[in-house]
Amino acid sequence: MLYNQAAGLLVNDMAGSRTRATLLGIAASMPLLTIAAFAFVFLSEFRPRTIPLGEIILTTGALSMLVFWSTMGYFLYLLHNRINATDSEKTSWSMIMLLFFPIGVVGFWYRFIWRNRNS
Repeated sequence: MLYNQAAGLLVNDMAGSRTRATLLGIAASMPLLTIAAFAFVFLSEFRPRTIPLGEIILTTGALSMLVFWSTMGYFLYLLHNRINATDSEKTSWSMIMLLFFPIGVVGFWYRFIWRNRNS
């Protein structure tokens, strides 16, 4: 456990419970799940005539991106306000999350949230 003097709290407290860490992980990986669903529907032979798959995929994709960008904003807030790291590490993780999304956000979630969750 690392003590963050600027925020006055333990870094582990940031992650919260196992349930919260799991929900943040699902939110961080939503674009990957959406891409997988999109690939399954449009690259497979699964084509029911009664279900409007196009509208469902577009709506799911839009909601997924809204949740994802909100999660990434929350992770950037945690990175700059709650995590005890040097300025260069904060800058590096910010650039990784912005340039290599969604993989960078999932990596940040695993490194700082999932590995530091309360057991």
